[in-house]
Amino acid sequence: MRALITGVTGQDGGYLAGHLHGAGYDVWGMVRSARAALHDSVKAAYPYLHLVTGDVTEPSSIAAALAMSQPDEVYNLAAMTHVLDSFSNAHGTMEVNGLGAANVFEAVASCRPYAKVYQASTSELYGNIYKKVGRPLTELDMMAPISPYGVSKLHAHTMAHVWRKRGLYVACGILFNHESPRRDPSFLTRKVTLGLARCKVGLHSAVRLGHLDSVRDWGYAPEYVNAMRLILQQSTPGDYVVATGVGTSVRQWLDLVAREYGMDWHAYVQQDEAFIRPSELDYLVGDASLAGEHLGWYAHTKAKELAAIMCQADMKRARAEAEEEEYGPVGTGHSS
Repeated sequence: MRALITGVTGQDGGYLAGHLHGAGYDVWGMVRSARAALHDSVKAAYPYLHLVTGDVTEPSSIAAALAMSQPDEVYNLAAMTHVLDSFSNAHGTMEVNGLGAANVFEAVASCRPYAKVYQASTSELYGNIYKKVGRPLTELDMMAPISPYGVSKLHAHTMAHVWRKRGLYVACGILFNHESPRRDPSFLTRKVTLGLARCKVGLHSAVRLGHLDSVRDWGYAPEYVNAMRLILQQSTPGDYVVATGVGTSVRQWLDLVAREYGMDWHAYVQQDEAFIRPSELDYLVGDASLAGEHLGWYAHTKAKELAAIMCQADMKRARAEAEEEEYGPVGTGHSS
């Protein structure tokens, strides 16, 4: 089996590449830049990965990537993923997330019509619909996004259905929040684990956050990429919620992380309006019963275990940063 992953340099792309390689796939990754330095760094991290240059906003480059990789499965993970940033760059977000996905579907239909396509959908599709249904969200619940990011992803999700009706195998994973030590530090979970670790070792004095009462369904990214592959193993394409089914508020996440570090987060966390979205999502929790029934997939790592995994990695990182700040980079010291 051969697979092509767009967005391979992101958290999910890296984990998915490793998972597919472990399952015996010949794995290809599409990257936007042709810079040798980028290719070298990606190859150093994933030596088994074949790289091809391409951009989801440029249809001809997608066709070229498909011609080179000849994939049986295409995983479209390329996206602009920062919800807050999407309010100030709505056009760019739609171009990459919405039109980019449509470009991928059209290119596959033209160049590799028998390939299976995985489209990365998101819990942001639902907006604040929980206020109406009052329970964890399923594949059948109404989608009413309230951010440019969510709208762009709804466009991609809808286009996936359009192409599915036209005979292309396009399946959607509606993944709720999923985290790991590889998560970018600008995302809340990692901002907390790394930020408080740096406070603990004396590198920082504060961590600035937005709303503390928002609730999210946080799972472990390596488990979620396994669901991506399982979704494409079904005989017919469908939509699947991938989630733990357990909600955790930002305050509760802070409690879990602070307990791991043995500190009081109240002394370090400051609320900052700059990190509050113009339209805030209050509660996002998913019901992955269909994934359990059809895929045999279940989330095993919940928020408490996730916090422990991320805290262990980020405390190690923070201590290394503190040591470097005190003594300088390794290899620059002077012998006596």
